[in-house]
Amino acid sequence: MELSLHQWHVIHMSDQLEGTPSPMSTSRVDAGTGAVEALKTQAASRASSRARNVDALRSAHSKAGKVSLGLQHGLPFDAWKRIGEQVGTLHDSSAWWVGDWLLYGQRSYPDRYRSAMDATGLGYQTLRNYAWIAGRYPVSRRRDDLSFGHHAEVASLSEDDQDMWLLRSSIQHWSRNDLRRALRAELGSGTSSGSSTSGVAIDLSVGELRHARWRAAANANGRPLQDWITEVLDSAAAAALRESRTAGESATSPAIELAS
Repeated sequence: MELSLHQWHVIHMSDQLEGTPSPMSTSRVDAGTGAVEALKTQAASRASSRARNVDALRSAHSKAGKVSLGLQHGLPFDAWKRIGEQVGTLHDSSAWWVGDWLLYGQRSYPDRYRSAMDATGLGYQTLRNYAWIAGRYPVSRRRDDLSFGHHAEVASLSEDDQDMWLLRSSIQHWSRNDLRRALRAELGSGTSSGSSTSGVAIDLSVGELRHARWRAAANANGRPLQDWITEVLDSAAAAALRESRTAGESATSPAIELAS
């Protein structure tokens, strides 16, 4: 389904898949009515699928423990698949849970919440990222048909742009990497880091152990080493610029300070 840029915004302003009336004029909403109805059908189908999977880990086929997942011998493929889908959902949801937990702690226990962070067993940077991303999206704007990673990709954009890109990801069934590539292309940076002929060459010499660690991380993310390094540096630069812009803002700012 190909939509014009105008229709993307019409659908976005129609409260995405929830069917809430848009404040836009009737003529503009009518332009995207067919697309909105298609999205509602897709959403209903995904909701039905999630309902079937929700009890997968509590079925007779599996037994979940803190350090194991026991599966029944001769498990039917469909049951095995549903369990995997539920495990993936729980893994993704936990990022939102931790982020919301941290934000609540910051608001409610400003003098004590830092001492409780070790209870998560997660590293400083991971906690900080979860909290910042959760703070960028009120619950009403989080899409349960997309991953936490999708939301992270566009978290630094304006709310309108976030919603537009997340909606496009939902319609096109983009993976996180698909979204990243589309976003880069839209911003004129191309699909591959360093593709610009006017780029500046940077010489970097590192030890063998560090090089091996970086390459392992890049492989784990399915990215070429050079692309992975560029993405990590871009992410760090964006975070530093965000901190600079948000310094001195009120407590409603999504950025938070976590203990090291």
